[in-house]
Amino acid sequence: SFRQYYPLSIAMIFGSLIAGSTPLGGGVVAFPVSVLSIKFTPSQGRDFSLMIQSCGMTAASFLVLTKRPYLLKDHGSLLAKTSLCNV
Repeated sequence: SFRQYYPLSIAMIFGSLIAGSTPLGGGVVAFPVSVLSIKFTPSQGRDFSLMIQSCGMTAASFLVLTKRPYLLKDHGSLLAKTSLCNV
């Protein structure tokens, strides 16, 4: 229920500010709050942090590619090379 997990909602407001203004992701805030405040196990906190990070990065790339499609056209080959190197 929301009463049990509301501290995480408040923490993720600050997490989104940190993720948007620094190279750190929202998972950096989500992990300690989920483990220390919500009492998740460390592995659950890790998984939740990775999920938050993945959702945020996917949403950001979707926004960039839909609002600035010329970036894909201009820099598509660089994106392809970079993604292949990260596999």
